[in-house]
Amino acid sequence: MVSLIGDDEFRGYYSLFFTGIKRFDFLIRQIAEMFKGILDSLEAIIEQGKKEGEIRHDLDSGAAAFEIMALGEGAILLWSINPNIEREALMEKIAENYWRSITADIS
Repeated sequence: MVSLIGDDEFRGYYSLFFTGIKRFDFLIRQIAEMFKGILDSLEAIIEQGKKEGEIRHDLDSGAAAFEIMALGEGAILLWSINPNIEREALMEKIAENYWRSITADIS
């Protein structure tokens, strides 16, 4: 993966970002709207996967969308404070684990 900024810069950006948004209500609202859009998109993708039989039909799509978002954001936060985390390899394993937990039993 090609990055325009280094890991240290990205960590600094993330820290500054979360510190800075607390000061501006309009930013909090805009970011909340952005996250809602992402959550809505994830929920729609999960619903489509359920219709196509790839994702378990008993899965709560809204909760699963939130869980995916929380996993990603939480991983970035933890990585931003711990440079020893091998985020790319770990995120791939997390994605595999999560997919196995929601995949419909095709056997």
